[in-house]
Amino acid sequence: MLSLGAPLASNPAQGGRQPTQPMSRMTLDPTTHVRILSNPHGSAEKATVMAFGSPPVPAEIREMFEDYPGHIERLQEVLNRSVERSRKIPFMPLDDATWALEGTLEAFIMEASDELQAAEKSGNPAVIAEAHQKKRLMSFARSSNRGMAKLDDLWEYFDLHFRGV
Repeated sequence: MLSLGAPLASNPAQGGRQPTQPMSRMTLDPTTHVRILSNPHGSAEKATVMAFGSPPVPAEIREMFEDYPGHIERLQEVLNRSVERSRKIPFMPLDDATWALEGTLEAFIMEASDELQAAEKSGNPAVIAEAHQKKRLMSFARSSNRGMAKLDDLWEYFDLHFRGV
């Protein structure tokens, strides 16, 4: 956690006071993007100031990739980078996230195609069938009629966190 607390300073020459310790401390947990104000004077009370959770990988794709947790992680990383870009330049954040997902899913299709070619060279029918099924699954995940058809949870995330952008 990164602590952003510093003594609150005001100018004593202008009638202000200069505390010797911070009145409150702001903490940022980079893994959850939660900012918390806490009282350093012994109170255990904390107030969440702002929470930005990670954008969700669409549910349909998560279900399709249940046997490929590494793929889900890669999609989550791409969505997280998309959100960070959108916080810096908030221009069409949902579109940016959608394009990032599409690009990564297309990369998965290319990787599966390479695996299928390697399987075909091996001549092993079981390996070929498995590689063919994987390529088919990756294609379905990329399809705007299957995996990319329902982006409601992603839309809700951006509506909540980027409303008015």
